[in-house]
Amino acid sequence: MKFRKKQFIEFFINNGGVSFFGKNIKGKYSGKPPTIYFNWRTIVEDVYNLEKCADYVISYVESKGLNPDCFLGIPEGASKLAILMQYRWAKKSGKYKKGSHVIPLARGRPKEYGMPKDREFLGIPKGKVFLIEDIVARGGGIKDTIKKLKKLRIVPYAIIVLCDRTKEKNKTKLLKFLSKKKIKYYALTNEKEVVEKAVKMLKPSKEVISKLKELGKIE
Repeated sequence: MKFRKKQFIEFFINNGGVSFFGKNIKGKYSGKPPTIYFNWRTIVEDVYNLEKCADYVISYVESKGLNPDCFLGIPEGASKLAILMQYRWAKKSGKYKKGSHVIPLARGRPKEYGMPKDREFLGIPKGKVFLIEDIVARGGGIKDTIKKLKKLRIVPYAIIVLCDRTKEKNKTKLLKFLSKKKIKYYALTNEKEVVEKAVKMLKPSKEVISKLKELGKIE
């Protein structure tokens, strides 16, 4: 299955994944007036869109000739997506039977009691593990999940990100961190590609476009 990046970006934008704001809207986290906001959560809460998103990511995996054994979502943004991907990947593997595959779930917060293996994961990842993340800006969620896996002596084979929003400095730090652990990094798209397309499709105000240019988001 061929991955179609243009369609993937349009899918993200058409389903409310990108919002532009003027100066009177405060940011959800920083408290500062944002210009653009990315959000996969609204998309993956809808079953149809979640399935479409899974199809895009699986097509990307196949187009790269990758061969995962297990998908694990970075909690909690990519958890549902990774679960559906793992189910569909197992079904099409040709080896689908009782005990052939696990569906792992990483907890956002560790459980303080119970079996040790269940405190940070519900289902331990096996084989060639691919971490799935929706949006990465600094990579904190990725690093935290890798540290949790280290306790189980598991090193992920690769990270797959739906959209890379890292600034150059953060990207360098993240890739250096992953390189030391010999973990590969893949991104279906990046902020620049999405913003340029979103400006054409959503036609934000002149004020927003001016701010985007000032921030170097568009030319």
